[in-house]
Amino acid sequence: KGTLRGTRLALRYMSEAEGGSGGVIINMASMAGVNPNPFSPVYGASKAGIIHATRSLAISPEVQKSRIRLNVLCPAFVDTPMFRNMASGDASQISGSNLAAVKAFVDHIGVMSVEEVAAAFLDLVKDETKNGIILRCAKKTGIQYSTLAVQDV
Repeated sequence: KGTLRGTRLALRYMSEAEGGSGGVIINMASMAGVNPNPFSPVYGASKAGIIHATRSLAISPEVQKSRIRLNVLCPAFVDTPMFRNMASGDASQISGSNLAAVKAFVDHIGVMSVEEVAAAFLDLVKDETKNGIILRCAKKTGIQYSTLAVQDV
């Protein structure tokens, strides 16, 4: 709820219609919200919600009139305290107890530094052509812009 509440608050204060000067909102999600992570399904589901909400707001006519861009940054594994807890087998961070499988999954994807994620974040802030974009980043695959295909129903 915090990400969505913060986004709505930022939209209200940043909107030109409310006296703001526009700008950009970058929400943090995770690659677990884009690609399935068998060890953190609930975490992945919450991050998928952030991705979808951000992209939905970015294309809303009201937000588009506000001169605010919304994008979402989705890093894979990043060397943070939460990652270190998960990688050590912390049961509050992973589903299941096969630590060897978790480590193999992490090794396959790689671990980014906080500085690498910060550089990707700055790309989203600086590039004024980006709105409603997902920036996926992982150690082994690098930085990739994505929109996910949207189909008319």
